[in-house]
Amino acid sequence: MNLLSLASYTGFLVSMVAGIDGLRRNSKTMKGVLFFLFSLSVGIWCLGYAFLYAADNETFAWFWYRLTAPSWCFLPALVFHFVMILTEVKGLRKSVTSFLYLIALVFSWKALTGVLMAKEFLFRPDAFATIEVHAVDSPWYRAYLVYQIGSLSAGFFLLIKWRMRTNVVRFKKQANLIIGFFLATLLFLNALSFLPSFSSSPWPNIAPAVLVLIMIGTWYAITRYRMLDVTPELAAGYIMSKMLDGVLLVDAAGTIRDANNRILEMLRIRRRALIGQRLIRLFPTTDSFDPMTEFDIDKLDSTATLEREVLCGFSLEDAIPVLAAFSLLLDSAGEVGGAVVVVHDLRFRRELETAKLEAEKADRAKARFLAHMSHDIKTPLNSIIGYAQLLVSDDELSSRNRRLSISICESGNHLLELLSDILDATQMEAGRMVIERKGFSFRNLLREIAIGYRLTAKRHGLDFRVYLGPNLPMFLLGDKKRILQILNNILSNAVKYTPVGGRVECEVGTSSDETSAARVLRIIVSDTGPGISEELQKSIFEPFARGAEYAGRVEGQGLGLTISRELTRMMGGILEYRDAEIGGSSFIFTIPVEICDKKNDAQWCEEAFVHSTEQYRMGIDSRVPIADLLPSEIPAVSVLGQMRSLIGDGDVGAFIEFVDGHGKNRFPEFFNYFRTLAEGFQIHRIQDELEIFMSSERER
Repeated sequence: MNLLSLASYTGFLVSMVAGIDGLRRNSKTMKGVLFFLFSLSVGIWCLGYAFLYAADNETFAWFWYRLTAPSWCFLPALVFHFVMILTEVKGLRKSVTSFLYLIALVFSWKALTGVLMAKEFLFRPDAFATIEVHAVDSPWYRAYLVYQIGSLSAGFFLLIKWRMRTNVVRFKKQANLIIGFFLATLLFLNALSFLPSFSSSPWPNIAPAVLVLIMIGTWYAITRYRMLDVTPELAAGYIMSKMLDGVLLVDAAGTIRDANNRILEMLRIRRRALIGQRLIRLFPTTDSFDPMTEFDIDKLDSTATLEREVLCGFSLEDAIPVLAAFSLLLDSAGEVGGAVVVVHDLRFRRELETAKLEAEKADRAKARFLAHMSHDIKTPLNSIIGYAQLLVSDDELSSRNRRLSISICESGNHLLELLSDILDATQMEAGRMVIERKGFSFRNLLREIAIGYRLTAKRHGLDFRVYLGPNLPMFLLGDKKRILQILNNILSNAVKYTPVGGRVECEVGTSSDETSAARVLRIIVSDTGPGISEELQKSIFEPFARGAEYAGRVEGQGLGLTISRELTRMMGGILEYRDAEIGGSSFIFTIPVEICDKKNDAQWCEEAFVHSTEQYRMGIDSRVPIADLLPSEIPAVSVLGQMRSLIGDGDVGAFIEFVDGHGKNRFPEFFNYFRTLAEGFQIHRIQDELEIFMSSERER
């Protein structure tokens, strides 16, 4: 036996080992089967040529040559078929491979019965081994070269295309390895087939040994970068290794046979210290848990999963809290073959629960502190406002001191509003805010808004307009106080942020279904102010969110919109921001409401200046001017002028005496309303509303 025979025999052993190993790793895939057949073909070729290289007569040489013929005839077709499946080429795969296998069968028949490649063998003493002389002039020889080199070259270009197309790093590395060995094999085969020196000089045919290269490269790609296909066994192992929870595989005797890396990290032990241990040793006995009874495989239900919060570790000192899920594994006969235990680390969850409890405790303490603080501040503040109101009503007080007292009242009321916002925010955060549901005069609410903001806007140099949709209901069921609070927050912002000469609009409407008591109330407040930047829009409803350019220039703490949106949500509605069509900002307030149309419902409504439907001249147009919110009959302008003069002097007592005297004769509701305002020392509001009535009366 010469050196080439030994090399070929070694190639046979390497091919068989690689093929069997590749089949073992991918036994349930077509790729694994084809790789084994590919390796088997190379192995048979190498084994046959190991004997052919040592032959000393033509009979022996021709026997081994023809014995290996099917292997090297089918080899190009097998390689191309393997590459097509590896690169996931579809379409004509079945037709092309069937055609190639048919050609391989024809070439095998020709090699067994006649001359295909070799036409004779030389046994020269100066050669390394038996020399195979090819029939280079035969058309069969040329046809086989086209089939062999064409199939391998086509497979090579499919690999390159797959390498360029795939985005999976593992596939790219796999392709690089196979392409490299493929290229080396093609270069050697081309040299063997076309260089004259290999067919005329004393050199044997070493093609079998060369083809071992591509087989080794493919086998290395399989073992180095694992699966060519996702097999159940390989996928299960991969998933187990990547799970965030610990996993233990236990046999029927309760012995740990395998574990993933996560359980090793959790317990801070090495694999060899865990494998082979009894499962019950891993879960220490406590007062509430006995692993001997609860994790007994023979007593567990095969159809259910046992979950228990237990300690996990070989000692109580090192044990950690976990959630263990214990499930039995059944074989094909339905017998218990073992169990799988999934262990979830509870330490992080326990830390979160502790942190949550601490945060809730801190929130409750903060809520109590703010409530007590606000109460402690409001009590003396109410006293200050009360004494200031007494000073305003003192007839002997000078005009200057009366103005100062009025300023004290107004500043105190502003501070009370701020404290109310803080208390509202605290109650919302604590979940103690309650939304009431009772009847109220919706049109009276609109009147308060219209009159209250018309003069406020006028003092700021703004044009304020209210537009009312058709068929607005007289009474609604809901929380008037909170609806009014939302509108005040939005409108006050619009007035504060709109520059002089601008315009503020409030458009009110309801859903058009008049047959149902349930309606959707929609109020849009728009202004011609600077608008809100895209960056600030993301946080405009967050607490204390204000534009940096307005900090210190516009009063307020940035709580109004936060409270308004939460109140809207509690009422089942939506408060959202959009860029206004008139330029600036637009806030859309939408809530579901219910019409209060029963006679006894009217008793729930506030008595302050409630007008019946006849007292309002509500048009059917979609946009009704603000003047239509005023009562149809009001005192003469001269009477209104006297009232304005009295309140302008700050003489609240004289003002009350005046309205009491006139209210006995005509317009009792009108004068009673202003008496209520005077008793609350709402001086500026009285002045504003009198101006509204006087201007409206002049227009009429």
